[in-house]
Amino acid sequence: MGIEIVRILIEIGAKINSLDRHNYSYWRSLIIPLVRAHGLEGILRGTTPRPEPLLAGTNTMNPGFNHWIRCDALLMSWLMNSLSEAMLGHVLHCESAADIWTVFASLFATQSKARQLQLHLSIQNTKKGSLSIDEYILKMKNLVDSLAGVGHKLLDQEFVMYILGGVGHEYETVVILLTARADALTLQEVQYMLQNQEMRIEQTNSQNLDNVQANYAQFNKNASSSNGNNNCGRDNHRAVVTCEIEALNRMVVVHLMAMDVVLVLFSKFVARLVILHTNVIIDMTLTHKPAPPPLSLKATIHKH
Repeated sequence: MGIEIVRILIEIGAKINSLDRHNYSYWRSLIIPLVRAHGLEGILRGTTPRPEPLLAGTNTMNPGFNHWIRCDALLMSWLMNSLSEAMLGHVLHCESAADIWTVFASLFATQSKARQLQLHLSIQNTKKGSLSIDEYILKMKNLVDSLAGVGHKLLDQEFVMYILGGVGHEYETVVILLTARADALTLQEVQYMLQNQEMRIEQTNSQNLDNVQANYAQFNKNASSSNGNNNCGRDNHRAVVTCEIEALNRMVVVHLMAMDVVLVLFSKFVARLVILHTNVIIDMTLTHKPAPPPLSLKATIHKH
């Protein structure tokens, strides 16, 4: 029996990725089913203690002791071969398979809790969006399986509620119907009802699309038939628009001319002020009076 177990474990174990700092949950999820299938989980977890070497009250060797030693040595060797070099240093001094398992369980405990929290948040925040019902539920199942792989199994009712919480308002009728029931909901039943609602939504959308296309075709037909009747009206409208543009152009020209006249008058006014101020300075100089302050255009305008 021991030789057969060794052969099977070596063949399957060769396909298991080596444990490193980033894949403990994945590595653990592969190890447990394999050792459980061969009745070695108790030795791995330490729940099956090592038997006494001798049968009770005798000097006869206990056959269970030798069997346990062989199985434990097998598990130790197999586990060691499934480790990367970086991880191997943590268990070089372990004396049993249970010691190796406990070391890694403690080493990755904090990381596992962080991973659990991350997966919980992902499950809560995952929405159906543009996914089909089958794709959405498969995505949620993968997250739940990953959560179970790090040591936290989600209850079926919790899983169902997370699914219903992310399907969107289009499935509100089904959600209300399911959550109002007093009996427990199964995943298969929920998936079936959501799929039926999805089919009804697709049929409604298809009918709406057909109606839109029909209305658009009718609109194009009406537009084509009335095209000749509207030519005259469009010509009249074009003439009116042309007249309005010409009127606006004339108004712009008039305003520009008015601005030119204002600028000419203002320039003449400023020139006159400069001449007057110059004459005053000359008179003051001849009569030996103090010169007036510098010309202030603003003050002069107010004075005049």
